[in-house]
Amino acid sequence: MLVPYVAEKVKMVLGVDVSKIILLEAKKKVERQQNVALVRADADYTPFKNQFFDAAFAITLLQNMPNPHQTLTEIKRMTKRNAIIVVTGLKKAFSQKRFKKLLAEAELEINVLTLDEHSREYVAKCVKP
Repeated sequence: MLVPYVAEKVKMVLGVDVSKIILLEAKKKVERQQNVALVRADADYTPFKNQFFDAAFAITLLQNMPNPHQTLTEIKRMTKRNAIIVVTGLKKAFSQKRFKKLLAEAELEINVLTLDEHSREYVAKCVKP
């Protein structure tokens, strides 16, 4: 789980999922970390202010969303300018071309794109312009 790792390096982590079951499982894994909050929300329509976050992680998310472009638009809305946005896309759901096109259409500047042939997913580190 990414949240405990990130929580050791930042002031605050906010995890979002629409599933109550997933959030309950996550809560067990982060119960000792005081700087983690978990919120039940739809990733396409979050309750957060514009330009609120310094960074965002969309790990194993896009392939589960009905409109991945909307999801990226929402992530951009709630992140600050020059925010780091890390996005993954499962290879069985996205071709490399489609994944890169999705990020480009969302106007995310790709700094690093991992295309490891042995990995099950693409990993992109982007910057919000």
